[in-house]
Amino acid sequence: MKSIFDMTGTERAAALLVLLGPETASEVMKHLDEESIEAITAQMIKVQNLSREDREDLIGDFMIELKRASKTPGGGINKARKMIIDAFGSEKADEMIARIESKDPESGLKFLSEIEETDVLTLLKDEDP
Repeated sequence: MKSIFDMTGTERAAALLVLLGPETASEVMKHLDEESIEAITAQMIKVQNLSREDREDLIGDFMIELKRASKTPGGGINKARKMIIDAFGSEKADEMIARIESKDPESGLKFLSEIEETDVLTLLKDEDP
């Protein structure tokens, strides 16, 4: 079995779910689409025995990622868009964001909450009241 640092994201997710056990894995999978479940399950089948060192590395790396993510709390349209672009590409991200925004009419202006006040002032300074 290859090192966890040589695994793809799907392989790492599968190995982590195997380590977490069937109950936790099934709870996580309830929130995934069928395509993701199939891809992860295919990799779970391939996970044989992870060495103690690989298990520790996998969990340690997961904890590092959690800590890194917690340093930048909050969501927002820009973070959501970046995650979707990373996962599916920019064309699919634009489609998904458009669908989400069409369901929530107030979301069209939510991007303003992510802009620095000075930038908003610069944009509006020459506008008529």
